[in-house]
Amino acid sequence: MTPSAPSLPRSPAITPQPGGAASSASEDQNYSYSLHAINSCQSRESAASLAGRVTAGTVPSAKQTFHDKVAALLKAVELHGDALHYGLLELENNPEIVLAAVNRNGRALQYASTKLKNTPHIVLAAVERHGMALKYASTELKNNPHIVLAAVKEEPLALQLASGDLKNYHPIVLAAVQRNGMALKYASPGLKNNPEIVLAAVKEDGEALKHASASLKNNPEIVLAAIQKNGSALLFASASLKNTHEIVLAAIQKYSWALGYASPELQNDPVFLLTAAENNGLVLEHIRADLITLSIACAAAAQNPEAIQWVPEVYLRDASINKDDPSFFALLDEEDKTLDRANTAIEFNPLLLGAIPPEVQSKLDERVVASAIRRNPKALNRMNPAFITPLMVDGLVLNSDGSYNTCEQDIIDRNLDRENALRKVAQLVIDKEISEAVATLFMYALAKYFNDDKKFMIYAIANYGVSLEEASDRLKEDPDVVDAAREKDLSLTAYSTSMLTSGMFAINSELFD
Repeated sequence: MTPSAPSLPRSPAITPQPGGAASSASEDQNYSYSLHAINSCQSRESAASLAGRVTAGTVPSAKQTFHDKVAALLKAVELHGDALHYGLLELENNPEIVLAAVNRNGRALQYASTKLKNTPHIVLAAVERHGMALKYASTELKNNPHIVLAAVKEEPLALQLASGDLKNYHPIVLAAVQRNGMALKYASPGLKNNPEIVLAAVKEDGEALKHASASLKNNPEIVLAAIQKNGSALLFASASLKNTHEIVLAAIQKYSWALGYASPELQNDPVFLLTAAENNGLVLEHIRADLITLSIACAAAAQNPEAIQWVPEVYLRDASINKDDPSFFALLDEEDKTLDRANTAIEFNPLLLGAIPPEVQSKLDERVVASAIRRNPKALNRMNPAFITPLMVDGLVLNSDGSYNTCEQDIIDRNLDRENALRKVAQLVIDKEISEAVATLFMYALAKYFNDDKKFMIYAIANYGVSLEEASDRLKEDPDVVDAAREKDLSLTAYSTSMLTSGMFAINSELFD
């Protein structure tokens, strides 16, 4: 249904002038009123509808010249590209109008004339705005590498609209799958068997392995890359790789339920199941009950205390369990998890921190905990944030000889969860409870995770010279954050996305109250 449009204002009476001046004045008035009405529309749709009425000559008391029709429709398509749909055939073949329309909305190309759908610069403008507008291009231009490359850069799935030849053109397909791995679906069979193309696709989206050739689904490097991106990609691996320990373990580390995609042999192999439980305790949920041994149950509960819910009752009530054996600590009743046993347990396996009740965690020797964290940084995630101390954080970066491990970004990326352990570390940094040396090591790594946290970013910029480049787009426009950067070093404001000119911002302790 065509949207309603406001009526044109009544044209004032025009006094005839010698030499046809009245006629010219009348046309100028009509042109003026047409554009005024289009500009006054409350919505782009109304503007488009009114433009159609103007160009079709159906607006009362508005005798439009061809020039007026062009001007009116040009104004409308600048406001709303689909206004081209309302134009006359003579205007749909006007390059200026169609170019204005597709620059506003690439899909407006569908309303262009056949001639203009075969005009390279117009089609290029359309696909740069909306990649899927390639659908409306001529057959000839769907085979134009420059245009198709522009289309897939804007919308990778536009590859499906390219000619058969270009679906087999390496640079175009590579550009598409690097932006959306699932675009591999539309590549030629030859490129679905190209290791470089498929590797790029699965690195972007692991499940793109689904569209790889059978040969590459049996390629360990490619399948492992797919699994590291998305554990469920194991579903699409070859039968041979579904029976390969390294491949299946990589998937289980990502998703415990990936065990269901492993070969029947691995799903029933006690040795492999024990290794799987040691890598992801939640896999216990997906192991057949009659295959869960005491060792597997203990390993799973130690790796992730949540796995205790899937430990068979027979082991939880096993009176033969030696309560002083740390390997069974996770299976003990709460009242049996004493402080002495807890200290012994985390010396045996740092991840057993998660199996220790909060009231016992609060009494742990922090030196023992720091040592455990040094051996396995993931253990910090198992600690209640309220009990994390600076000494424990030191354990993340201090080597056994007292030197600092500078791989702080890797430690954070691989080991710490953002909402608990990492947030506590950030707060200790802000509160200046962590040594400056450790805080300096962690600062840029922390900024990566808290780049949208105003309090943290102001502190990091003001105290450690972290660049405004590290802040989120939102904070790059925040006057307080920009002023903090300006006060520290004018060059740090180079990445501000706005021309902020607010007064200098002084850092003070009240910010962190």
